[in-house]
Amino acid sequence: MRAIRDGEVDAFVVVEGGREKILTFETADRPYRRLVEEMHQGAALLDPAGVILFANAFLAEMTGRPLEALVGTGLLSLVDPMSRIECELRLRRCRLQAGRMELNLVRPDGELLPTYLSLSGAQDSDTVIGTFTDLTDQQTRKRLEQEVAERTRLTTQLALSEGRLQLALEAADLGVWSHDLTTDVLQLDARAQRHFALGAKATSAAIIARIHPDDRDRMVDFVAAARTNRATVNHILEHRIRNSVGGERWLRVYAHVVFEGSSATLAIGTCEDITERKQWEATQKLLLDELNHRVKNTLATIQAIAGQTLRATNSPGEFVEAFSGRLQSLGRAHSLLTQSSWEGADLADIVRDQLAIRDTERIVVSGPRVFLPPQSAVYLALVLHELGTNARKYGALCGANGRVFLDWSVARDRTLELDWIEREGPAVATPGSVGFGTKLIEQSVKGLGGDVRVEFAVTGLSCQISLPLDGG
Repeated sequence: MRAIRDGEVDAFVVVEGGREKILTFETADRPYRRLVEEMHQGAALLDPAGVILFANAFLAEMTGRPLEALVGTGLLSLVDPMSRIECELRLRRCRLQAGRMELNLVRPDGELLPTYLSLSGAQDSDTVIGTFTDLTDQQTRKRLEQEVAERTRLTTQLALSEGRLQLALEAADLGVWSHDLTTDVLQLDARAQRHFALGAKATSAAIIARIHPDDRDRMVDFVAAARTNRATVNHILEHRIRNSVGGERWLRVYAHVVFEGSSATLAIGTCEDITERKQWEATQKLLLDELNHRVKNTLATIQAIAGQTLRATNSPGEFVEAFSGRLQSLGRAHSLLTQSSWEGADLADIVRDQLAIRDTERIVVSGPRVFLPPQSAVYLALVLHELGTNARKYGALCGANGRVFLDWSVARDRTLELDWIEREGPAVATPGSVGFGTKLIEQSVKGLGGDVRVEFAVTGLSCQISLPLDGG
């Protein structure tokens, strides 16, 4: 190899396919010496102990040593201590099996050069051929490729996350905003612009000007607390906002404040239109208030019925019968009202429900469709229950031939005129005292602002009721 390096060899023999071929540096297409010298890899010929007999210029550049200094140098002295044992084993075995490994060459200044070493035994001698590949460029390229791949992966994940976030924001109709507290400039996305009825950029004064006057003090306190309270960086406020044409909406604002040192420098957050929720809450409160009112009225009615029934009956059994019937009447009236969400009930439905009409020849009903307000429906149901119960116990319906005629009409002044007439029943006499049923009828009608007249004629009981429809 030294002779080849020094140019003392003019020819060499190549064995190919069992035949020998002589090549000279002058006749070869690419002389061996030039091939080795021009390699972009380090190359060396080593003796069995690993001492370098020949090296090319690229290996000298890799090791940072003069080319002349490499000849006679042991390979193991150029390798970092961590790799020397494995490298020595590869040298011993390369005559039988080519050895390959990654190691670090130690340059004179201590710098480590990542290198891929390939060792194989020469066929015509006991020498060893070694090639050295600089892995620095490969590792750098590999690292860059990995970094690019990682950036691509992160960019893809970020795009997916942003896509999911945008879908979530759109589904929830959440606007996003940021407020530079040092310059008092707010940036609003499209939804936040719609919620605040402002452009893409605004100031805190512009925001406060949009807020309902009754809520502005709360917003000012909210901003002051956000700027000064470092213990709490997340804040929530619900307030009303007015648009440019005077419309009013409810917003729920969430803010996260960023501090630098002791100063608040940035606030970011979301805003949500909660107008429908506020309307639902107002409706719910109204319904609960109405329910409480109705429950109180119902309990008061039950209490009055119980007291009056108790005073008008002579035995527990009689009390239970009378009181249960009146409670059931009240319950049926409530059931009808529930079907219409307590908006009212049709008079014909109340009549049919309270009188349990099975024989239309004995109970003759006629009249136009009249929709009664809730309170009027309840009290008129109790009145019809009392009239029906009395007719079945003592009046026209207690015999086989008696009949009841129930007729109503509506006057021009929206007054309901209702007539109850009993005929062909047992003879009727005026009672010596006013019973609870009559009292209940009179008090119920008068409680609605109406008038009632009950007559105990010999031919049968009659009851005329006048009831204002717009007062119940």
